[in-house]
Amino acid sequence: MIIRGSPISVAVGISLLVSCGFLGCSDVMAETAKNSVIPCADIAVVGRVTDQSYAELPASPNGINMDVSWTLHVKVKRVLKGVAPGHKITVIVTANARVRQDRDLLFNLKRLENGRYAWEQSESDCER
Repeated sequence: MIIRGSPISVAVGISLLVSCGFLGCSDVMAETAKNSVIPCADIAVVGRVTDQSYAELPASPNGINMDVSWTLHVKVKRVLKGVAPGHKITVIVTANARVRQDRDLLFNLKRLENGRYAWEQSESDCER
């Protein structure tokens, strides 16, 4: 087997391969997800979107509207921070495209007053 790439990418690839071999890939992915939890999140879960719908947001003053408000229904598979209110959570996110439904995703969630959760995608979202 020939391994090509920069020394750093080769080292990361080999360490991931070894880690998956000893720990199992799901444990390695879970550890990576834990390192991606942002501090302002009330809860952080790994889950899969089972259904989604959207509503267009009002256009900006320049008449351009590329964002919509998505309502996602997420099936919780693992809780990384806090206490999930159940196995299914309703999540609100502003985005300009659909959210993948074929993969598990990390959701850093901020509790809203209406019982739903907002998906905080970076620490800069915490400042809103």
